[in-house]
Amino acid sequence: MSDAQQPIEFVDRKGILTGMGAVLIILGLFALLGAVASLLGPIMSAVLSATGAAPAAMPMTVPLRAVVPGLVMGMAKAAVLIALGIGSILSKRWARALTLAYFGWYLFIGLVTVVAFPATIRFTQQIFGQIGEMVPDAGGTGLSLVMFFAMGFALLQAIVFQVALPLLYILVYRTDNVRYTCEYRNPAPSWTDACPAPLLVLSFAFAMGGAVVAASALALPLLPTPWGLLTGPPALLPMLAIAVVSLLLAWGFYRRSHAAWWGCLALMILYAIAAVPTLRRVDFREILAAMDLPEQMLSMFSGITAGTLMPFLIPAVLGGIGLLAYLIYVRRFLRTHKGDGPNPNAA
Repeated sequence: MSDAQQPIEFVDRKGILTGMGAVLIILGLFALLGAVASLLGPIMSAVLSATGAAPAAMPMTVPLRAVVPGLVMGMAKAAVLIALGIGSILSKRWARALTLAYFGWYLFIGLVTVVAFPATIRFTQQIFGQIGEMVPDAGGTGLSLVMFFAMGFALLQAIVFQVALPLLYILVYRTDNVRYTCEYRNPAPSWTDACPAPLLVLSFAFAMGGAVVAASALALPLLPTPWGLLTGPPALLPMLAIAVVSLLLAWGFYRRSHAAWWGCLALMILYAIAAVPTLRRVDFREILAAMDLPEQMLSMFSGITAGTLMPFLIPAVLGGIGLLAYLIYVRRFLRTHKGDGPNPNAA
């Protein structure tokens, strides 16, 4: 390719794209390994039960359906990261755009996770307190140390992998040098060029969310509502409806549709109205029981009552406010009645 085809003078960042793409592939492989590892518990339990080698009481036996939601999310995350990594190594324009979209949404989730950490600690304290009552020999000091190190590691992991790492990828991939490198090495327009980056974040998030909800609905229909917990067939249709709506919103945001914007706003209002009664009504033990967890494991949560999840309301509200602010911001990138509106390639 001749130098005359270069749009402007820029520093070729092929090396950076290759290195950061390789990191994405490694992260994807770790996500895949974690998803597969979640199957070890149910598989080992089934093998021991089939061979008659299982102890008379196996309090930690985990049924397969209990790990399905995490398995689906892990597999989806692995597929996305590996695909983005390969695309980044090849300096594909779509890979740059989708990497910004993925880590933009992931950064939002990471910030909400960090803000919600005090509520997480309070919830974990209740669980560890219940374990201490069930196993007096464990010792209160020992359990406190275990919880301290577990929570500290979880917070560090959230800060590094859900805040710092996404921020690094966003800062690097949004630079002009990276953008022009991808455009120079792949001059043909990409399908992602038709959608502004801020809208692509929402399109990507709703597409991933819709796919995960659909897969979870087929494997483990489980839906908390203001009227209680729906399980089985009663939860299947509403979950599939939520998945379809999410996919439609994803397509609408990609098409820069005003209908998608208003649909997202309406969905946020519905969630806001349902949040408080849902958190007050749904019993966390009902969710675990719906996963067919053994009675021995459920007894660990006997002290967890309905309304225990209420501390998560504050971070949920803050996250909703942040999402609303972002929704107001991206409205400028929607199509106008007189034309296509702002430049689709605007950052």
